Amino acid sequence: AIVLPILMLLVLGIIEFGWMLRTYQAVGALANEACRTAALGGSSADVNNRVTAAALTYGLTSVNATVTSFYRDRPNDSSDPASWADLSTVPSTVPLAGNYREVKVQIIYHYSPLMGGFFGFLQSNADANFPNTFPLRSSVVDRRESPT
Repeated sequence: AIVLPILMLLVLGIIEFGWMLRTYQAVGALANEACRTAALGGSSADVNNRVTAAALTYGLTSVNATVTSFYRDRPNDSSDPASWADLSTVPSTVPLAGNYREVKVQIIYHYSPLMGGFFGFLQSNADANFPNTFPLRSSVVDRRESPT
């Protein structure tokens, strides 16, 4: 009688962790697909549409995802994080493909635990739009290419 609750807690914890790990891997694959769309010349809207379409493939709801697309022209090997600009603000006169031109897609997926409040220590209330969730983050950087 004493061992059963501990065993059930362990089994439920393993299931919850496994599902969260599966979701984290799906968010990483989703970020990779979105970054590939941006690298081939896609706009911010194209990236968001790709995330929405691909999220269903991975069993995720795109409503829980926050997608941010960035662009930078890095002629010198500067890794300054301030050099990234929002992809939607890049003027159409800027040649998007070429050496040292990079895109970055960052996805924050708000994971809601399967067991609800049972594993409350996993939940974060940092984002008021997504209460009682745990943020899973993935970021991918790729070189901008000419679509051919």
